[in-house]
Amino acid sequence: MILGLSVKLNGKDSSSVSGLYVPADDLTDPAPATTFAHLDATTVLSRGLAAKGIYPAVDPLDSTSTMLQPRIVGDEHYETAQQVKQTLQRYKELQDIIAILGLDELSEEDRLTVARARKIEQVKEIILSTNSGQIGVLPNHAPIATAVDIGILRIRLNDQWLTMALMGGFARIGNNEITVLVNDAEKSSDIDPEEAQQTLEIAEAALRKAEGKRQTIEANLALQRARTRVEAINAIS
Repeated sequence: MILGLSVKLNGKDSSSVSGLYVPADDLTDPAPATTFAHLDATTVLSRGLAAKGIYPAVDPLDSTSTMLQPRIVGDEHYETAQQVKQTLQRYKELQDIIAILGLDELSEEDRLTVARARKIEQVKEIILSTNSGQIGVLPNHAPIATAVDIGILRIRLNDQWLTMALMGGFARIGNNEITVLVNDAEKSSDIDPEEAQQTLEIAEAALRKAEGKRQTIEANLALQRARTRVEAINAIS
């Protein structure tokens, strides 16, 4: 079954979007396979991803686009897309082994591949602190390089948030990837609440006693780090 939508500009057909129902989810069925050959791009929705609560449930392995070429999207974008697809394909191949034997029976390289693939599937949004305020990073975010301030990093995995305290650094965003290099980082779940509160009180006292410009700057930085650790704990409480 095909449902179609045509878009017209100035009385001329410019594009069309068609919804194709695939019998038994079999993409090799002659009917959908023949139809796909005439399309510029296909977006395949996966029941398996939907069952995991991942939306939009787009399967990047079965989805295609004639636009995904180095001369159109650039070498870096193309190579990144191919590497992501290779990681997801290897993860798909390992799923039967994982179901029968478990992760412990995999090689170190395959365990790393599984971890990467699960992050690719699950990460939906990242929020980090910069010198100019917080920024949210969603899929297809514009390329940017920015300094990361002392503050909280939030990562949305499905409907849950992973929170970390970052102690300043740099972040690079591009091609649906984000690289964060920081001086230090702690997961909220790894921070001892009592120790963090004591450190905050010590930092506040040190700032009150600070003398001279250098001591004041160092005390302010220590206080900012201490407050960030406490805020990271409160973010998950």
